[in-house]
Amino acid sequence: MFREMRRKKQLLALEESTAVLECGTSGVLAVLGDHGYPYAVPISYVYDGAHIYFHCAKAGHKLDAVKRNQKASFCVIGKDEVGSSNLPSSSSETRCPARDSGFLLFLPAI
Repeated sequence: MFREMRRKKQLLALEESTAVLECGTSGVLAVLGDHGYPYAVPISYVYDGAHIYFHCAKAGHKLDAVKRNQKASFCVIGKDEVGSSNLPSSSSETRCPARDSGFLLFLPAI
């Protein structure tokens, strides 16, 4: 279902990916937005060891997009180092195919 990672030396072990999620507080949620355009938004989250929780309003772009198409991606960057060329030289990031793995849970405001 997903492409094989091309740069395998950058692949994090499950334990490392879990540590990134446990230490992080924010990431970028990407969904299919209006009219088929990608919609990516920085968002705060909580990880309980099994699920990633987000806060959202009772109505809005994120919730509409997820209702329309439940496929999503969530990226958390745990460490990012800038080299002498001003380009990132290394990073620790975790990408979650959110809906397919059961990680994405929205908490509508009360």
